[in-house]
Amino acid sequence: MDFEYITNNDEFILVNPILVNDISKINNYIVENTNDILIPFNTQHLINSIFTTFKNNKEIYKQFKLDMLRTNIYYSKIEIEYRTLYNFLYSMRRRKIITDYKLYDMLMCFTQAVLYWPYSILQEIHSGENVHVAELSNSNKSKKNYNYTLYNKNGSIYIIIKKQMRIFELDENDNDKTLKTVKIELTISFTDNCSLLRIM
Repeated sequence: MDFEYITNNDEFILVNPILVNDISKINNYIVENTNDILIPFNTQHLINSIFTTFKNNKEIYKQFKLDMLRTNIYYSKIEIEYRTLYNFLYSMRRRKIITDYKLYDMLMCFTQAVLYWPYSILQEIHSGENVHVAELSNSNKSKKNYNYTLYNKNGSIYIIIKKQMRIFELDENDNDKTLKTVKIELTISFTDNCSLLRIM
């Protein structure tokens, strides 16, 4: 595999964007033994890769609502509810501020389906007979394990999704031990095709 190093201190590398133009082939470009992994991808390719997860627009909306009710959503540093988010996206599309993506394409990006590829990468990197990837358990019910922040800056509309996962192993008695925790950060742009996945 060919990788293009962006920094000299080995803190993170950037996979050659041409090689990973299609996020559905991301497993061919796994990077091991780094602190940060930065993978640029095409927004439309992400949407195409999760489109088959849903049967129709009604199902997309249902999953969007379900996932947004169990996460934190922010806009301009203010927490909002899913209806406000829906109305904003609908308005941006109707006013032709967002032209490249349909409303339901954008709603798919607010479902947990977008976490499939980061999860797959973590599974591949930390593969082992007794090694697994899972969400962090949270004893504080008011604080959710992941959040979505919507930005509308200088004509660019994008979201940043943050989620924490844990890598754990099971012993012979099926007791689990956390090996490490990782943060996933997805920046998905709705005004151009350049998006970014970061695992740290």
